[in-house]
Amino acid sequence: AYRMIGSMVDMTPVYLVQKKVAESENRLRTILDTDPECIKLLDPDCKLLDLNKAGKEMIEADSYEQVMGQSLLTFVDEKQKQLVAELVKNAFKGMSGRLEFEMIGLKGTHRWCEVSVVPFRNGENEIISALCVTRDVTEKKLLQQQLADEQAQKQKEITHAALQAQEEEKTKISRELHDNVNQI
Repeated sequence: AYRMIGSMVDMTPVYLVQKKVAESENRLRTILDTDPECIKLLDPDCKLLDLNKAGKEMIEADSYEQVMGQSLLTFVDEKQKQLVAELVKNAFKGMSGRLEFEMIGLKGTHRWCEVSVVPFRNGENEIISALCVTRDVTEKKLLQQQLADEQAQKQKEITHAALQAQEEEKTKISRELHDNVNQI
């Protein structure tokens, strides 16, 4: 003879909580992946822990696997690597910051980026990563450079015109003096 002993527990509340958590995670992932700015989480050594779709495209990666766990500093121009590293380290000390830097994508594209870095905390208020939001400001930098170049060119033209006017004035005075001396 077989006996069977068992108990039943209503798992509906657990299932409903799991469903809400999954929906919340899906909603958050959708928001992150449709944001046009690069959003990423970094560890204290600047290694990528998470990255949205815009970030993957900015880095010029074909897949997430290609860059996950890799240091963000790999993509930062040599002149700014130390500044970016300090910004991330400061986030783990509880400080926020902002910086412009030049990055080089995996396919060689150079971009100017503006990054905002803040501490990312867990439920116990412990800093677990650095949250970075990066936007491509290359067009803005190019326009600023173009404006600066145009201003420099205008200044050269003004200086040249002023010097030319001075030379013409000197020549005119010189002729008048010569003519007046001859008359006397």
